[in-house]
Amino acid sequence: MHKRKETTKKQKQELLLAGLIKPDKFAREGVYYTRFNGCVVFPLLDKSGQVVSLYGRHTEKQEHHYLEGDQRGLYPGYPNSEVARLILTEAIIDAATLQQLPEITKYSGI
Repeated sequence: MHKRKETTKKQKQELLLAGLIKPDKFAREGVYYTRFNGCVVFPLLDKSGQVVSLYGRHTEKQEHHYLEGDQRGLYPGYPNSEVARLILTEAIIDAATLQQLPEITKYSGI
């Protein structure tokens, strides 16, 4: 984001509302910083399926991207009431990996 000079005001507003950029900490007009450089970003959902928070996982470093603020919501979302077997994972990246395995998702909610 900070390297793209052709970003429009509308695009900056959309990125700001989505939580992908934040205003400059020195409150300089029109200056923002990106929050997820080098990350895969996962949306965290509330019970109604609305995105309420974001989680980033570094792809270049072996670490989480911890974010300031209110962390809430689940990934990939809340299980439906028909799920008889639920797998809870410690990390979002683990849930995303398990979702790719049909032999897991056929019988379990994640």
